[in-house]
Parts: sequence; C-alpha cells; structure tokens
Amino acid sequence: MSFDFTVTDRAMNKVKDLLAAEKDQDQLLYISVKNAGCAGLSYSLDFLKEAGNNISVEKGGLTILVDPSSADYLNGMTIDCNLTGTFSFENPNAKGGCGIFFSV
Repeated sequence: MSFDFTVTDRAMNKVKDLLAAEKDQDQLLYISVKNAGCAGLSYSLDFLKEAGNNISVEKGGLTILVDPSSADYLNGMTIDCNLTGTFSFENPNAKGGCGIFFSV
C-alpha cells in the first residue's frame, strides 16, 4: 500500500511537546480515521506504546503509526497545528470539515 501525507513543522513540534510531557516518552503517535461527524469522517490522534498491526511511517524524526484501514483517507492530507495548539487536518479528498479528537 502506497500513501503519503504531510505533517507541518508546527504540528510536528506540538506532537514532540506533548510527547515530552508524557510520563512514558517511548510512545508513538497514532493516527486513525473514524466514520462520524459532519463530513462522515473524524480524525483521531493518540499515543501508543507498541506498533501492533499499524503501518509505521517516519516523519520529521518521529515514528507515526497509521491504522491500516485509515491509510486511503490520509493520502494527500496535511496535518497542521495553529498558534493556539489545535490540530487541523486539510484533506483534499474530503467534501467538508469536521472536528478532531485528541487524547493524551
């Protein structure tokens, strides 16, 4: 399976800051897409200890895990973070916008 997505420097720095605040800093960023919300999709970010069956992608010095069933939805997407620290997802394949869920 071939797919690619972009994580801006601002988003990468925010993830690194969040990870530094964790008690267990040996965790990996996990991204998945769920069926829900106004556009039919919502994006989920979390930290996981192990890769499991997820796809592992290296971006900006971080290992990012992607749920295999979410890979097609992430293709071409840009993950950013605004000045208030909120993540945003710009997906050229989506027809509308929706909220995100980020648990740490």
